[in-house]
Parts: sequence; C-alpha cells; structure tokens
Amino acid sequence: MSKSKFSKFLQNSFFSKEGKLVIIQCPNLPLLLWFITMIISNLLKEGEIKSIFSWISLVSIIIWSILEIIFGVNYFRRCLGLLILAMIIITRLIT
Repeated sequence: MSKSKFSKFLQNSFFSKEGKLVIIQCPNLPLLLWFITMIISNLLKEGEIKSIFSWISLVSIIIWSILEIIFGVNYFRRCLGLLILAMIIITRLIT
C-alpha cells in the first residue's frame, strides 16, 4: 500500500519505524521558556527588565526553531522550525 506524500510529510519517520502522525507534541523547555518570557515582557512597561525578558524570549524561540530544524521528528516539524526562524530573521531585518 502506497502512502501519500502528505502523510509521509507528517509521520515521525526520522527516528522511528512506526510511522505515527505527529503534528503537535508536548512543548519542550525552549518553547515553554519563550512562551512565559514573551508573556511577561508584554505585560511589563518599558525598562531594563522588559528588555531582559524580551531577549530571553527571542533567544529561546531561536533555539527552539534550530532544534526543530535539526531534530524535528518529521518534515512538517522541520519546516515549521525553518518558517519560524525565517520569520524572526525577516522581522529583525525590517525593524
């Protein structure tokens, strides 16, 4: 039985022969750190503390995206990491 290209795109074929569909996983540490620090930095008013939380947020989402590009369980996750990293770079170049 032949699998569609779309299902191969979503299967965890990199590290497992099981071929389970994987779109969402439990968040890992860099993603959780990004989420928490992003919320905190958006709640704070301008200042040094806000700047520190913003930088931690930026670095943690960059680390997450690079980890997804390198170690993502399927092509979808790797493309997602690449898309997020590209968006970060483009928004930093624009502003």
